[in-house]
Amino acid sequence: AGQYANMGMVVGTPPSGISVMAVDPSHYFGVAPGIAIKKYTNGEDADTPTGPQIPVGGAVAWTYVVTNTGNEILLNVTVTDDKGVDVNCPKDSLAVGEVMTCTATGIATAGQYANMGTVVGTPPTGPDVAAADPSHYFGYVIPAPGIAIKKYTNGEDADTPTGPQIPVGGAVSWTYVVTNTGNVPLSNVAVSDDKGVVVSCPKSTLAAGEVMTCTASGTATAGQYANTGTATGTPPAGPAVTSADPSHYFGVTVPAKVGDFVWQDIDEDGVQDPGEPGVGNIEVRLYTAAGAL
Repeated sequence: AGQYANMGMVVGTPPSGISVMAVDPSHYFGVAPGIAIKKYTNGEDADTPTGPQIPVGGAVAWTYVVTNTGNEILLNVTVTDDKGVDVNCPKDSLAVGEVMTCTATGIATAGQYANMGTVVGTPPTGPDVAAADPSHYFGYVIPAPGIAIKKYTNGEDADTPTGPQIPVGGAVSWTYVVTNTGNVPLSNVAVSDDKGVVVSCPKSTLAAGEVMTCTASGTATAGQYANTGTATGTPPAGPAVTSADPSHYFGVTVPAKVGDFVWQDIDEDGVQDPGEPGVGNIEVRLYTAAGAL
């Protein structure tokens, strides 16, 4: 490789006298083009997994250090990436021994990632020269636990009064829709009610994004009623997450009414049995609580 010079010498002896001689030099240049690339991910020479750990959605910066390792200038120098990353280089030719740094950027995806940077250059004569270097990173998810609850009374999302009107003594049905709104699983998932209502849930764990419906029941009392359902869950690390949602109903009293028949209730059971005759011409008088007619 490189510049080479040698000298040829000839010597001859005549019949008499001193020898004669002559010399002549000659040269050649041994062409040895070469190129090298070294790729870095976020500043690390991550030739093997896992490479730097980067949060999913975080910035990834790749640098490609390219060197002309040969003894000839290189033209048409280009750097590509096997994952389609757009690589920017400051120039496209390199003198002997010259170094340049190319760059690319991306956004971290989840899990193990690998890509390969390749550089190609063209010497004045002969075929192109090329080199490649891999790099790696591992995209990890930043834990973001979360939980949400939505409570319904007799099918209504009654966050504010009055909510549905239910006859006093009538059935009340509560449903609690619980969602894991985070990106990690939750254990020990439980739903409670601030009025002591017993809530039943189908399970106590929720995967990320999973939804379940819990239920409870009761009997309507008179007037405005409000209760709040609260859901809690435990992520793999860190404190428990919680969410609450209120619901309302209004217990209405059904007006009393007087029946349209009177009978002789012989056994005093409040039911007209066979053989208990009706009684006619009965006057019914209604009085207020104060005794007024």
